[in-house]
Amino acid sequence: MKRALYFVFILFFAGCSLPVVTFETIKPPEVSLGNVTKIAVAEFEGERGSGTQASYKLTEYLTQTQRFTVLEREKIDKILQEQGFSLTGAIDQATAVEIGKLLGVDALIFGSVTSFKVEDEKGTRKVERKVGTGQYKKEPRYNIFTKKWDTVDVEIKKTVLVDESYLKRKGVVSINFKVVDVKTGQLLAVKSLTQDKKYESVEGKGTIPAEDEILSELLATITKQFAGMIAPMKITVSRELEKGSDIVNRGIKFAQNGLWDKARKTWEDAMKVDPSNPAIYYNLGVAYEQKGDFFTAKEMYSKAVDLNPKEKYMKALKQVEEILTKPF
Repeated sequence: MKRALYFVFILFFAGCSLPVVTFETIKPPEVSLGNVTKIAVAEFEGERGSGTQASYKLTEYLTQTQRFTVLEREKIDKILQEQGFSLTGAIDQATAVEIGKLLGVDALIFGSVTSFKVEDEKGTRKVERKVGTGQYKKEPRYNIFTKKWDTVDVEIKKTVLVDESYLKRKGVVSINFKVVDVKTGQLLAVKSLTQDKKYESVEGKGTIPAEDEILSELLATITKQFAGMIAPMKITVSRELEKGSDIVNRGIKFAQNGLWDKARKTWEDAMKVDPSNPAIYYNLGVAYEQKGDFFTAKEMYSKAVDLNPKEKYMKALKQVEEILTKPF
């Protein structure tokens, strides 16, 4: 799998002359599943069909990562039926291993939707409002057209407490995930994730989605989050390039036009002329990161930090180190 894709957008922030390059790269998983290549998602437990939704969504997102060969849900059901395997009740670790062996996968994901609810709160509250009194006072007002000061009548306001009706809606979804190694029977990952979202309508103003819409969105968010924890995900990285001498700026122009090989060569030539310039090493780090050569990118960022522990340099170094310490 390529760790960096070769399309680049050049952005210029308003009021800022520093060129910013944006490119796609890969964020490593938080949990490494080692040599697991073939995986299946069992039916999750959950009320109101939430378990089925969770297993289908997780299968979809894991397939999109292209990290694993993911067994389709229909194929899982067919194999289990052919083997005469009947799922009754909750799936425990031992049962998960048994199912995984029948399916011929390296690991099986199972779990349960522990919370799948929407709560409404309706009520009336006292709020302060400014209202007119019917009385007026004279106030000076500058007329921008005549460029003179006029006197106008302004109604005197007072603060009163009024009743305001409201509707609050909160959706909450929680899912427990477990990944078991079919060969060893050991749990490779155990995660409990929760997402919630709140909406409010005041005096009938404001859109509040239907319950099913809220729950489906939250469930999709959680399953995608978990997929990103066990599989690499595409992310967009933005880096500010550092301006400098003519040769450094020439490399920036190459990068802006997507000519990264020429940009790297230009900055390498600049490094020979000015080997103590941290900006050159930093720009080279960006170029190698864009290429997907994270080892060389780390080396360049480290040299930039050694010469100048600038926050921008240290942030880039930390992000590349994270990728290298979580292999996939």
